[in-house]
Amino acid sequence: MPFFSIIGLMLICLPIGVIISVGGDPILFVHFPSLLIVVAGSLFLGIASFGWLRFTDGIRALGILFVTGIPEWATLDAIVVIRTLKWHLFAAGFLGSIIGTIRMLANMSDPSVLGHTMALNLLPIVYGSFLALFVCQPALNRLLAMVPQIQNREVSEVKRGSNKVGVALLFLTLLLLSATVFMNWSGFTIPSKPDEPSSTTGESDKKDSNILVGEMFRLKPMVVNLMDATEGREIYLHVVVSLEVEYGKHKNVRDELERRQDQIRDLIGSLLSAQSGSVLRTPEGKFRLREEILQRINPLLVNGSLQRVFFPEFVIHTTSKPIDDRISSMQSNHEASP
Repeated sequence: MPFFSIIGLMLICLPIGVIISVGGDPILFVHFPSLLIVVAGSLFLGIASFGWLRFTDGIRALGILFVTGIPEWATLDAIVVIRTLKWHLFAAGFLGSIIGTIRMLANMSDPSVLGHTMALNLLPIVYGSFLALFVCQPALNRLLAMVPQIQNREVSEVKRGSNKVGVALLFLTLLLLSATVFMNWSGFTIPSKPDEPSSTTGESDKKDSNILVGEMFRLKPMVVNLMDATEGREIYLHVVVSLEVEYGKHKNVRDELERRQDQIRDLIGSLLSAQSGSVLRTPEGKFRLREEILQRINPLLVNGSLQRVFFPEFVIHTTSKPIDDRISSMQSNHEASP
């Protein structure tokens, strides 16, 4: 077994492992579906390109990293197989990432998990690039250095290998497939980091919302014209905004909110009037609106901050009638209600 090949692989893996461990939870880099699409996709592409026997004979040449001399299975045909396998790994990684991104974009109902999902979508590229650059490329370089010796050998001396390599590859693929099916069936998922609670959704982290819930401060109802109104057609929003005060600082922040209520209502009204009704009808639009309200109000507060924003009432109206009469009617109804 070549000494420098082992040292080189260790020097490659050691800093990568340190960076992964120091930068966060290493378990986030373990995802069986991503590994399956890279390994199975590249292997099946290789079999489709070269046939079963030719591909399994060529794949044995990866063992050149761990032997000395020129083994009998180091052939020119193996060089072609390894070079093609390297590009298949890249292709399978990018294909897996694109598939994951499409699925993510088709299901964006919960913005709080988008970051974790996007991170998982990058793992196929990581797996494919690692196997291609740190396994296939070193083996390919050693084989290319042996080309003169390989060409001088007698063709009769080159023996076809057994099917043990092919059986091992098939077993590995089936093992990954079984692990993926089991994870989906059992509902096992790799958890995202719990350090950052979903601040404004008010529904993702039930544990935090029950333990560290702050006092609610409800602003007066607001009726605001939205920006996508057209001539003869008014689109306006009736909304009630409820602000959750930072836990443990209820009294100081609440007093400050009382004094600044007109300023805060004006700030929120300006923000709402620049919004589009078609955007605010979507969960993503409401999520971004909550974030923007927090970003606008928190810098104004001196005695604390806000944790979350809620909309107990959120109704978008479209009408062709004069809106002034409707606003007056709605405001009078709220003033009359106890």
